[in-house]
Amino acid sequence: MHLDHPSARLRHATTVEEQSTLLAGWNQRYAQLSRGGFSGMLSEAHLPGAYLFREVTSRSLLQSGMVGHDVLAVGIPVAIRGPARFCGSPCGGHQLHVFSGREGFQFHTPSDLDIMGIVIPRTQLPAHLDAAEGNLLADRLKRAHLLELPPPLFHRLGRVMRDLMSGLAELDDITPLLAEALFHAAPSTQAPRGTELIDDLRRIAADPTRDQPPTIYEACELLGVSRRTLQYTLRRQIGMSPADYIRALRLNTARTSILEGATVTQAATKAGFWHFGRFSQDYRALFGELPSATLQNAR
Repeated sequence: MHLDHPSARLRHATTVEEQSTLLAGWNQRYAQLSRGGFSGMLSEAHLPGAYLFREVTSRSLLQSGMVGHDVLAVGIPVAIRGPARFCGSPCGGHQLHVFSGREGFQFHTPSDLDIMGIVIPRTQLPAHLDAAEGNLLADRLKRAHLLELPPPLFHRLGRVMRDLMSGLAELDDITPLLAEALFHAAPSTQAPRGTELIDDLRRIAADPTRDQPPTIYEACELLGVSRRTLQYTLRRQIGMSPADYIRALRLNTARTSILEGATVTQAATKAGFWHFGRFSQDYRALFGELPSATLQNAR
């Protein structure tokens, strides 16, 4: 990627925790879902009235966060390889990711995600809107969502974002395109039941009142679905089995505890792992290091 804009800079991360802090003001939290050591990159450019970025991550993640209510934050994927969901909608094709919303966003990403984004004050758009459109904009930005763009508009937005980052375009070149996308693109269709299943499974897996994480049988009983339905939903929407998803979430819980000062034993038991040898093996398989190494690095 060519970046010669005077205010642009490139940063790298070797953990999901480092990566989640690179976008300032997004209140992000990343959980790693696919196995192996993590590497990430963020290219960013600060312009008068806008912030642009390009983020590349090497592992499948569960991203959650919230941007300020006074900004419009959107993303254009460069590459999404594999199953992905953004706020319940399947990713793929020519979509604008609208991160703004009162309840924040959740993004199940595949490995090797490459996405560009821009953040601008919401006050930048009214010059391109009438009063009715301004009210519609406020309504549309109440929640994070995907918008299906016509391919020509999708490619124009991507091209202008690249030009902005390299200093070859002005902010006025992209604001009309954003206004067009927000008012003329169709919201992506959602699969509410599948989304609810994943959200409910995540809550069950992270329930602090449980002494042990749920088995798949218990999860199906609590969710009121068959094992086959749960298996199919997870595979189709995020490319993982329910057991692997629950295990990854629990391992991320343990990792967070270690980074917050807990011992390895405390972190393992808090996350429901009682076979410490197996815990260490699973931890290293997911994060590319032993829990003792995470503890050592956190000191």
